[in-house]
Amino acid sequence: MQTKFTQQNSGTFLKKFIAVAMLLFSFTTLTIAQPYINGGLSTGATATGGTAAPAGTTWSELQGTNTGLGSGANIAAGFTLADDFIVPPGVTWNITKITFFAYSTGSAATPSPFNDTRVQIFNTNPAVGNPTPVFGNLTTNRFLTSTSASIYRIGNATPGTTRLVWKIEATVNTSLTAGTYWIEWQHGTVTAGASNFSPAKTVVGSPTQIGNNAQQHTIAGNTWAPITDGTPAAPQDFPFQIDYTATGAACTATAPGNTIASANPVCPSIPFNLSVQTPGSGIGLTYQWESSPNNVTYTSIVGATNSTYTASQTAATYYRLKVTCGVNAPLFSTPVFVTMSTQCYCTTSQASSAVDEDIFNVKVGTLNNTSDCNTTALGTGSIKNRYSNYTNGYTPAITIPDLVQGANVPFTVQIGTCGGNFNNGIAVFIDFNQNGTFETTERAFVSPAATNGPHVEAGNLAIPATATLGNTRMRVINVESATPGTITACGGYTWGETEDYTINIVPCVPLTVVAQPANKTASCGSTTTFTTSISGSNPTYQWQVQTTAGGAWSNLANVAPYSNVTTDTMR
Repeated sequence: MQTKFTQQNSGTFLKKFIAVAMLLFSFTTLTIAQPYINGGLSTGATATGGTAAPAGTTWSELQGTNTGLGSGANIAAGFTLADDFIVPPGVTWNITKITFFAYSTGSAATPSPFNDTRVQIFNTNPAVGNPTPVFGNLTTNRFLTSTSASIYRIGNATPGTTRLVWKIEATVNTSLTAGTYWIEWQHGTVTAGASNFSPAKTVVGSPTQIGNNAQQHTIAGNTWAPITDGTPAAPQDFPFQIDYTATGAACTATAPGNTIASANPVCPSIPFNLSVQTPGSGIGLTYQWESSPNNVTYTSIVGATNSTYTASQTAATYYRLKVTCGVNAPLFSTPVFVTMSTQCYCTTSQASSAVDEDIFNVKVGTLNNTSDCNTTALGTGSIKNRYSNYTNGYTPAITIPDLVQGANVPFTVQIGTCGGNFNNGIAVFIDFNQNGTFETTERAFVSPAATNGPHVEAGNLAIPATATLGNTRMRVINVESATPGTITACGGYTWGETEDYTINIVPCVPLTVVAQPANKTASCGSTTTFTTSISGSNPTYQWQVQTTAGGAWSNLANVAPYSNVTTDTMR
């Protein structure tokens, strides 16, 4: 979800307006009608190459290295789109209509090719689990009307008029209280099987924005995938407009308190969340996030008009929230200074495709993490099959295992599939010197050969005796490839997944026998136990037997009458 807004100048795409339908005072309760606008689409009447749009229209031109005119947003039969929005604290939205945007390649300028719209709303991310919608379904046609948006979707500096964007209005009658919601939608056309797409939200000069997180749903198989475009893959959001009447108590001026950063220090371009202690609530309350390089001169952050904000930065920055209640003077949160980390791991090692091989389980020491094709790792903003960061803030907490200097630590990685079965292998990297990078000498394991389809990789992680003590990062990479030896810690790939974990390097403590087994006497047919106690790093056990005085010792197996022969207590 990119930071959303209710009023914004979006050129000829959506004019800045706030239509106050009624303003009723009943004690401190207000009722106000206005639209919520989820991003813009028009990039102006002149393309990058200088070509003017037809009279009365504008372009919607892809930005940066984006290449997909539909930005992966296929709305043909069998597919849906989903994006999120926020109802602010202390307010209820009584929704009457939602407007979407789509094009059917090559369709005539009139009439609209669209005649069918299905809508459902969730109070959680529909890509995670199998939640029940709080409104709507994909079986009821809620189409109201469709008119031209007077916008043509075009590629990078390649103007054309074959992709006329249409506004598609749907009747939606529901009330939503404060919270984060996801809307899922689907469009149909008069001509079955037409090439239909929804254009992604477009901001001049940027192929993506912090917080973009739209998803595409493939109904057959019930699979979800983040919508991205370009190289490197850039997350997308989608424009839509919600018409609603807001009701709730009138706002009151409340000091917002401290500004809170979800991470500090941070790495360049890695998203983090900003919030305040007391955001306030009620109708008439507005928010504006501001930033400053010196805590003196503050500048408004464009589009950051919610009580929370997802930010990223490349230099240390101060942040504060300006909170305004009606005509009262604004109040400001106490700024937070977010600094830059000196240990920033590369984030480019992630799949560009959301299907095929996936990591289902990683087991190293006390670490035992299981996931599936729909697991979302906090802090990544994306569904699995790409990159899952389990190093910080993940719920439930991921165990940090102790790995001993100089040891060969057994591990297993279970490889599953979110699509087809192909040759794949893994590589494991550990930042042994804790300098924030994965060097070629820090590859602790690589598959000796590629294996077809789902399987379990098993081996040992060689921990150098010189590894720096303390917490550091371990990266596990599964790649669909016939040559696992070419897997690099920071190189991109098409199919597979990368998972990051925190591990703890501990010193090797020499083994010491604390308690020797005691002599035992047992009568015929009875049983007894032998116990020892060993201190030190990662002791292993193997009980042995000697049948004659001075004879050779031989290992026992877990065969009657012996059991637990590889533990500290044998029976």
